[in-house]
Amino acid sequence: MKISAVISKGAIKSEDSFRGRINIIVFLVVASAIISGTVIYILSENYLSDGIKESFNSFYSEFTCGTKTEVFTGLFLSNLPFVVFAVILGSSSTGYLIIPIIGFIKIIGIGVVNTYLYSSFGLKGLEYSLLIFTPGKFLLIFSVIFLMQS
Repeated sequence: MKISAVISKGAIKSEDSFRGRINIIVFLVVASAIISGTVIYILSENYLSDGIKESFNSFYSEFTCGTKTEVFTGLFLSNLPFVVFAVILGSSSTGYLIIPIIGFIKIIGIGVVNTYLYSSFGLKGLEYSLLIFTPGKFLLIFSVIFLMQS
């Protein structure tokens, strides 16, 4: 009886340390993707700034001028293809290899937009990004990762 309790406690401890390592790896991947997005924006600022400016201005005007229902459906529909694509890929064995890559690319996009906001609007752009833009995107990415694991 005591031996089985010790074995099960050891299994729990090893599982917790494994999950802790996975969390650290996910954090490092997210941080590297954001840094990569920053570097990409800095290296190709002339090419990206006009497209990002147009996208951000349309997002901002829709976000501030629309009704709550329009804003919700606009934000929901903009992320819907990503979620549907992740669900479809999650049903295949090779999809599990592709979904993290898509998430990585989306996080690089977050880094590019955050850098644009900071370079264009300074500290106010960074505050806007950290308080409004980034939390929703991270919630989407981590929910897709959770969906993929289940």
